[in-house]
Amino acid sequence: MWSFLADLIFGPRSSSDDGGDHPKWDVVWRRDRTDGVAWVEVIRRPDGLFYFVESVREYVRDPIFGDYESEGPLQTSGLYASAEDAEREAFLEVSWLRQVRD
Repeated sequence: MWSFLADLIFGPRSSSDDGGDHPKWDVVWRRDRTDGVAWVEVIRRPDGLFYFVESVREYVRDPIFGDYESEGPLQTSGLYASAEDAEREAFLEVSWLRQVRD
């Protein structure tokens, strides 16, 4: 079921969605940290606004579930009118990102 919080973060669903739980979004830009454990993506929401997400991959040792790999966001930005604005803010907020700039 789609929630108010999901609408706030991802934008309202449209009739063009495929009926899944989440609206469609596009990754328009991605940079990986040199060790491959973290990355930043700029994402276009269905309503045309943009945001960035810094994510990380962790290797977890759990006594009950055993060893496993987990991925998840470290931080999510606010909303921006353009992908360039979101990218510029990502370079300001994510310190390691400046080292992998093209």
